[in-house]
Amino acid sequence: MRTKTSGVMEQVPHRPRTVGTAERLLSGAILVAYVAYFAVGNFARPGRMLPTGGLPLAEVLLVGVALAGALRLKPPIPVELIVVSVAFLASSVIGYLQHGPISVLPAAYALRIGATLLASTAVAHGILSLWPDRPTVVIRLIIALLLMQAAIGWAVLVLFPDSSQLWAAMERLGLGFPGDPHQHRLLGPVLDPNYFGNLLVLGAALTAGMMVGQSALWATAAYAGFIASLLMTVSRSSVLGFAVWALTFVGLRTLHGERFRFAWRRWAALGAVTLAVALLMHQTVARLAWRVATTVSLPVGDAGPNVVVEPSAAHRLGGLAELTKLLTNARVLAYGVGYNFLPLVSRSEYIVSAYDASLGNLLVTLGLPFSLVVVWAVVRWVRRAYLVAFNVEPTVADAVLAYLIAAVAMSFFNNLLFYAPFLLLVAVILSAFLEAGEGVELRGRVACHSGRKVLEG
Repeated sequence: MRTKTSGVMEQVPHRPRTVGTAERLLSGAILVAYVAYFAVGNFARPGRMLPTGGLPLAEVLLVGVALAGALRLKPPIPVELIVVSVAFLASSVIGYLQHGPISVLPAAYALRIGATLLASTAVAHGILSLWPDRPTVVIRLIIALLLMQAAIGWAVLVLFPDSSQLWAAMERLGLGFPGDPHQHRLLGPVLDPNYFGNLLVLGAALTAGMMVGQSALWATAAYAGFIASLLMTVSRSSVLGFAVWALTFVGLRTLHGERFRFAWRRWAALGAVTLAVALLMHQTVARLAWRVATTVSLPVGDAGPNVVVEPSAAHRLGGLAELTKLLTNARVLAYGVGYNFLPLVSRSEYIVSAYDASLGNLLVTLGLPFSLVVVWAVVRWVRRAYLVAFNVEPTVADAVLAYLIAAVAMSFFNNLLFYAPFLLLVAVILSAFLEAGEGVELRGRVACHSGRKVLEG
């Protein structure tokens, strides 16, 4: 019999699934590997010491355990993820036909993306096996993992305020990491302030959703920690992403009938915490503002003697010009290589290792036809998960959707959408909600709290 739940979606109730001992043990092993992955990060990246090459050892362990466990657990795999994986593998074949044996590494990169996405479904399934029919546990776990990473980041900052000291110490231990020089910036276990800041925006988004939706005190404290950590990365792209997220989140809640006059205390608390942390860290905020203002320190081409650009921004602009040239000269199916492998097809001084823009890399790797297929598959996957998530936690669902939109904005400055930690966070959230929605017949609409229909399926 169909029933109404929370006045939001119609659904058909289903029996909670039973979980055996073997499945619980496998799920526990996957969960341990998942936690270890975010705790260790790039600290265990042995480079030439082991056959894993430059891959983080914790990532190899996690993906291996998750895929092995998936053979027994048989998690539901969204067809969209299969489409994305096949598109990347197809581009690798095209790369081989164009470039020969040098495209083997790009093929391995494509396999890595596919394996990461499929492993995320096993991780989500494992968590739901330990806590059946409770997808919100995944949200709390992600928050806890990001808080753990922030704590590790602060500890590293105290011990090594200059990242060059950290790189030297890791080199002495045989764990050489090709990191950039950073002074007094939060690196986190990923050992990069920009990527880490992009991930911290997700933590702020999830805790803000909890604050507004549940008025949880622990979420308020966690949100303050995320804002402080985000500012300490001194990452321009992350602050931009946070701004995009905030505007989008407010817009989505307005669209879905948020009664701000009744919930004004929760929203005021959100703004007050943000402002209080910013005031307490005013020196860091000033430093960040200076970085934004001085994005404009080296002459750029024919732009004129009065126009200058900060070195990292100049590198990105040069890479953008070269990427545009590659796309202009590309065949319909593009090059079959991307990101770290662009130097195989370009000898530009600006593309010496990689170009940090996800959508540009997608186009130059897959070409327009395959890129459109991937975008369609991802949008469809996100939409299906969002419909389920909105029925469980509307504010958290909107916070996650707003973060995904912000991630697209941040991906113009960092290759975020291809970044393994990002995929293993976001894909696990989406997969968990999708699996939790199995056996539940959603009537294809999301209604706001006042009962007005706002989204048709």
